[in-house]
Amino acid sequence: MRRRNFLQGLTATVAMAGLRAPFAYASGDIRRLVIFYNQGGWDPSYVFDPHFDEDTVEGDPGATPSEASGIQFAHSPMRPSVQRFFKAYGSKTAVLNGLRVPSISHTQGARLLLTGRRALSAPDLPTLVAQQFGVDLPMPHLVIAGPRFPGGVSGTMVPLSRTLTGTVHGELPSHFQGDESQESALQEFLANEHEALSPTNPLFDRMQSAWTQREALRGEFPLHVGRDPSISDQIDNVVDAFQSGISCCATLMSELPELVVWDSHSDNALNQSRAFDASFAQLHMLVERLLAADLWSTTTILVASEMGRSPLLNALGGKDHWPYTSAMLLGAGVRGGQVFGASDANLIGEKIDFATGEPSANGAVLDIANLHAGLLAAFDIDPAQHLPDVALFEAPFSG
Repeated sequence: MRRRNFLQGLTATVAMAGLRAPFAYASGDIRRLVIFYNQGGWDPSYVFDPHFDEDTVEGDPGATPSEASGIQFAHSPMRPSVQRFFKAYGSKTAVLNGLRVPSISHTQGARLLLTGRRALSAPDLPTLVAQQFGVDLPMPHLVIAGPRFPGGVSGTMVPLSRTLTGTVHGELPSHFQGDESQESALQEFLANEHEALSPTNPLFDRMQSAWTQREALRGEFPLHVGRDPSISDQIDNVVDAFQSGISCCATLMSELPELVVWDSHSDNALNQSRAFDASFAQLHMLVERLLAADLWSTTTILVASEMGRSPLLNALGGKDHWPYTSAMLLGAGVRGGQVFGASDANLIGEKIDFATGEPSANGAVLDIANLHAGLLAAFDIDPAQHLPDVALFEAPFSG
């Protein structure tokens, strides 16, 4: 394939795909998933699982028991956004306690949290959902921020900050040298790189498809692609991508105040309180914008961190890594206004009945793989294909 023919082929294909209409989907045709990730390992005893009457768990000494819309939690004036969120959306939220993510490594914990497995080849939840519902979308799984594990289906995943910022602005590869305008130079570069390929070569087909999507998206691209978008812009990116039919899954990460960390090996009280307050305020913003965009009935949100914190404080007033944590589910298909699962006096998950979420001597400890199996089934994806012999945690999803 010579340069002229390559460019002619691109031009013809772009002309046919220049409208946004082929990317538009009715809300009833698709299911959506958002991962709202909190990086570093939060302390469940500060909100979800306080153990007020047990000296074996050092939670927030300034907190008091509270309840809103069926959700029991630890309230503190330091975390007003938590109470505000549960009052507004607790009826749409399920809290999961005693959840085991069997690692105290941040990297491995993040992999387990998002894939349910240790295997490097395991794709994460939004990638599997995107493969089911968004294979024809331009950016099925939009990664705004946070970890991503595409496994063997990486074609569904688009990391916005690392890929599309440059693509949408028309930036050239760093090793390209030329005096022409960016647009013509980019076309020349692509033509030179691929002029030896035949029209039937799979690489040519992929290259032409990528170019087509790029050109079609650049004309009316609805996302904020600045170098350092605010959390508000990031949330808008999720909502706009869903509403315009560009994506069906998204991963984003809570944005913490300066010098505040979830990984609170020192000064646990200040770090956890400020981090929870910021995270819940941002989650509140996300839910409000999904509701305003009429996306709530088709969107499920998983809110989680890759691990928990130890029951007791260390010598620095902090808490160290712990393999039991809490998480939240909200939105489409979720039984809201309920707390499922439990932990004992040492913050170790108790056995529960996976159908009800209630403590049961005949049950099992809730593992992250069980949650994944239940979520996949809720999205009409066969869990056995990805998590064979793993019991489904059905309680948050049953009618």
